[in-house]
Order: sequence, then C-alpha cells, then structure tokens
Amino acid sequence: MNVFTVFRLSVVAPIVLSGIGAAYAILAEASFSQDWQDILAWNGDGGIFPDDSSTASIPTWILIGGIGLTVVVALVNHVLLFFYWKPSRAIYFVTCILLYPSMLFMGLSIFTPVEYVLYEVAAFISGITLALAYYSPVAERFK
Repeated sequence: MNVFTVFRLSVVAPIVLSGIGAAYAILAEASFSQDWQDILAWNGDGGIFPDDSSTASIPTWILIGGIGLTVVVALVNHVLLFFYWKPSRAIYFVTCILLYPSMLFMGLSIFTPVEYVLYEVAAFISGITLALAYYSPVAERFK
C-alpha cells in the first residue's frame, strides 16, 4: 500500500472509529446492567456544559461556541485534507492543538472499554495523519 493511500485512510479512519464508538455507546447501553447505566449517566459531570441553559454565564457560552466552531472547522477540514487542499494541513494542526486542551473543560468522562479503545485508536491515527502530512512524500502534495 502506498503512502498516499495510507494518508487518505488515516484521514477517514478517526471519523469512522469515533462514529462507531458513539453508535456503540447509544446502542449497547440498553443491554448493560442498571449499575453500569447509572455510571454512564454520570458522564460529563462537572464540565462546562450546564444542566440548565439559563444558569450558564456569557463566558461559558463563548467557550462552548468556540469549541463547537472548532469542531465544525475540523470536520470540514477533514474533507479538504483528503483532497490535499494546501491550507488544510495547517488548519488540521491548529484544530488538533485547540481541541485536545478543550477536553479539559468537558468534565469527568466515563466510557465503556470498547468506546475508550476506539477513541484512543482514533487519536493515535490522527497523529499518524499529522506525521504523514508533514514528514512524508504526502507533504509535497500540499505545496
């Protein structure tokens, strides 16, 4: 398999894996014991997302909006990265830099082992995407 195919697979794989993880969380939760369902209901406790939208402050809404905008830009940029759009490599780097620290504001997170593995593999593959985009023959396609 050539490096360009690996690059394109590395662009698509994190989105697919994250989608599978989210679908698993939604579909499999009903089959878990009540104890597990109670634990998973606690996910996100203590994060910036308020339980009641009327209690959120303006800075909280600005932070939530900024994170949301960054997620939208990152998703659109994945498509552009797939087609080697010149600025998409830098945008991918910046959105990674912005989104990983934003996880600190999401509160305590509880995942099933399957979700956890899928999300960690997706993050690892995202790193491979960055490395290929900057330090392989793929980098020439962005110039």
